[in-house]
Amino acid sequence: MVLLPFLLPLVPAAQVEVHEVARLLRPTPETPASRYGSHILTPEDEEERTTAFLPPSGRLGFLSADSLQQILRRAAGEEGFAVDPLGEAWLLRGASSAQAKARDLLSALRAAASRRVELEVSFLETSAGKGGEGGKSLASTRLDLVPGALGSYEKRADRTFLMDYDVEVAERASVADPQFGTILAGLGLDLRAHLLADGRVHLTLLADRGEALGSAPFDTGAEGLGTLDIPRVGVAAIASCASIREGESARFEVRGLGAEDGPGFVLSIRAKSVPREEPLPDGTRLFSVGFLADAGGRLLPRLDERLRAVADEEAPDPETIPPSRFLEWLREALGPGRFDSLLGGGALAVPCSDSRVALSGLPEEVLARAGEIRKSIETPLASGASLLLEIGAGGEGPSRSARLAVTVGRACGAVVGLESTRVADYDVEIAQRSVAADPVVVREFDGIVFRAGLLALEGDRATLEVELLARAIGPRARRATGARHLGDVETAPVERAQVRTILSLGPGERLLLGEVPAPGADGSRLPAYLSASPLR
Repeated sequence: MVLLPFLLPLVPAAQVEVHEVARLLRPTPETPASRYGSHILTPEDEEERTTAFLPPSGRLGFLSADSLQQILRRAAGEEGFAVDPLGEAWLLRGASSAQAKARDLLSALRAAASRRVELEVSFLETSAGKGGEGGKSLASTRLDLVPGALGSYEKRADRTFLMDYDVEVAERASVADPQFGTILAGLGLDLRAHLLADGRVHLTLLADRGEALGSAPFDTGAEGLGTLDIPRVGVAAIASCASIREGESARFEVRGLGAEDGPGFVLSIRAKSVPREEPLPDGTRLFSVGFLADAGGRLLPRLDERLRAVADEEAPDPETIPPSRFLEWLREALGPGRFDSLLGGGALAVPCSDSRVALSGLPEEVLARAGEIRKSIETPLASGASLLLEIGAGGEGPSRSARLAVTVGRACGAVVGLESTRVADYDVEIAQRSVAADPVVVREFDGIVFRAGLLALEGDRATLEVELLARAIGPRARRATGARHLGDVETAPVERAQVRTILSLGPGERLLLGEVPAPGADGSRLPAYLSASPLR
């Protein structure tokens, strides 16, 4: 046990009280549920769902232990007390008046830590028409989010299938060990909400839908091997960022081809309640700077033609403004001399978590200045644009589309199409008197992968860095290798297109990004259009 005296000597008639502080110090548990990329998981690579787009929120809880002690010490003033940490409870010794101040302050801190952003979330089927309107409900829930922490929802129905064989050979024998893959079907959502100085809430989200559309048997024909399952999985996913006010809704959509690769989904998020930041009883202000400190939403993984995340060496490390840096800017704005003299006179200005600063004992004009600095940085970064990607221009609407939102300095993206597997080759395993064929099964994707970063929003014009990858697979054909001990493979024509550019869009403009292969890989092409409108 370690004794941490705040102000000694203690008063003679010291009282002893035990206070629970776990809710203030313990980080919020996070369990990601969404999947941005392949929805066919191999036996070897059950990849983690955590991505750079929504990294873990941090190692600290609502307050750090050190900052909590400083806040309590200042509240006690000259009366003073001492603290014995007892795990997730603290034993406080001090005069009755100091104990009363500690009780009131800790109660107010626990109330502040319990405030939640209440969101109403709905997954809907895409309707037959255009315009982002949703059809029947797929799922709905309410998320009560700790500001800055990751909240998740999933409604899954995973399916297993016989994906491959792991072939082992010995001197006179061989054996094929069945390898089962997993289809990640159903819905997943990960969401982070940050409070903004103007009363809005900034949302960063990943959402997906996987739909098992059936499977077909494939008899390899190789000696010692059985029949594999060739699944068809509709994949739809979005990554997006948006700022909304209490009572407002944000809608996002990704639309597929229906029965051919899944219909996609519409996601609606309504901010039912957004908490306000209130001063503590002793006047201490806890300023949330989590939006500025969060690296989330800035790096969206680049996916290859088989929906695997690949290293993006061009992506710079995201620049953030952690609480310590925010305090440095406040010090520079006030002048180092004045700022330091205020702290020397008993005022408090400390980072108190990964996303907050504590300010106490400072004049009102200093608190107002801190609020102005925060708002002046947040406002342009929380502004954004609504994007609409349309593939095709037929009379019945686009063949595939995505409606997203993105804020300045952050990214958004969408994936929609059909995922499957194919026996592409064989590895030959040889022992002294035994030969066996080991199938090489690869994942295939027919669809589009879209990614956009909002570089700047000047007036009503959005400057975007855009990347579009499109891939179309034609009819499959079974082909016999003709080699002894080897089985059959599947071949299919593949057409692809990739667009990567920086562009500027204003309201009402519809820009042709290029042409992409039509589903079926029959040689025809479809136009890809992008339009944008500002969100303030």
